[in-house]
Amino acid sequence: MPALQRRADSLEKEATAPGFWDNPQHAQSMMRDLAAVRGEFETWTDLEGDIANTAELLALALEEDDDTLGTQLAAELKNYSNIVASLEFELQLSGEYDTRPAIPYVKQGAGGVDAQDWSSWRGSQDNGMARGDAPLTWSETDRVKWKAAIPGRGHSSPVVWGDQIFVTTAVQIGSQTAPPRSGR
Repeated sequence: MPALQRRADSLEKEATAPGFWDNPQHAQSMMRDLAAVRGEFETWTDLEGDIANTAELLALALEEDDDTLGTQLAAELKNYSNIVASLEFELQLSGEYDTRPAIPYVKQGAGGVDAQDWSSWRGSQDNGMARGDAPLTWSETDRVKWKAAIPGRGHSSPVVWGDQIFVTTAVQIGSQTAPPRSGR
């Protein structure tokens, strides 16, 4: 976080320099950068403060033998752990072009008919089926070649492409929930 603070300080200093707005495009770009850096810094510092406060309350709840509050606060700490994991993942996507939205598109069939690349929810043949015999039963140990923990909740079908599998997930940040849709 000190690096974020130094970057914000540097951008703020540049923004107050005489002639900063002489080049409006550059100034707007710098102000966008400053807002992004401030936002990231505030996210981390707010989270740090929330975790410290919750940990302190949890220590008091344990001291007072308040199991109900202790359980609630322990759940909040677990939620914070999920938030940190999500933020750490975002840090991995911090390259030059990673602030721009993208829609990945995989054209099915590019691997050939026999490749069995599964690039859409309906499968390689758009019929929801793979070639070959699918297992009728499986368990945690039977007919499972590998598994990996994925944070959040899955919101898509996996895409199989060659020897890679792509999945998407949604991780809740904070305690906000989406408002109910009208008509439901």
